[in-house]
Amino acid sequence: MIALRLDIAKRITTHTGRRTFANLCLNGGLYASIFAPGARLLDTVLSKESTITMMGRTSAKGLEAYASPDERRIMQEFKKSA
Repeated sequence: MIALRLDIAKRITTHTGRRTFANLCLNGGLYASIFAPGARLLDTVLSKESTITMMGRTSAKGLEAYASPDERRIMQEFKKSA
């Protein structure tokens, strides 16, 4: 239903949804205007522990199958450590 509305030809599965959710949580952009109309894009990055809990996982190993850090998150971590 969502794919048809957004004109996406690819089949969207629950795995696709989990990957999208995990990447949004870990890499920021969770509050993008697509998901919360009227909200501005925040650089909110949730911790691995929070993301694991929200996904119903019990370990970080389960999270590795769904998400990986992107360049923006890596740069944010470098800026914080400097």
